[in-house]
Amino acid sequence: MTLRFLQSQPKSHLNEASALSSGIASTVVMTLVMYHPTLNALPQVDIFRILGKEFTPVDRLALLLGSLLHLGMGVLFALSYAWLWRKGIGKVSLGWGGFLGTAHGVLASLSMNYLLKGHPRRPQAWRLSNVFVYIAAHLVFGTLVAAFYRPQR
Repeated sequence: MTLRFLQSQPKSHLNEASALSSGIASTVVMTLVMYHPTLNALPQVDIFRILGKEFTPVDRLALLLGSLLHLGMGVLFALSYAWLWRKGIGKVSLGWGGFLGTAHGVLASLSMNYLLKGHPRRPQAWRLSNVFVYIAAHLVFGTLVAAFYRPQR
């Protein structure tokens, strides 16, 4: 017996170009949500420094490395979402995008808490308010990936 949400969807092929472009666009918007405190009335999540300062104490280089890593991860996660949809786990819809983004945000937030505990150059404290911003930003990411992604038929 197959669960209803795992039943096969109409066959489609993974559209790597669409996943790439949706990943880039969605990551840019997600990052704006993380960095713009007046949009969310909560503290910003300095994701570029968090990621970049894992590798270097030089601030400009950390920002460059962190932004490239974050963008790359966004593309990889957009590809992952598209692959899940291709395999029949959910479907390309705003609801499923929001669900995957929220789950992704919860897991990433837990991971970030552990990453920052062992961070060699901890750039910011990780508070509950940061967790809310992080999860909300990932919800936006997942929803936008679903909105922008177009599978090949």
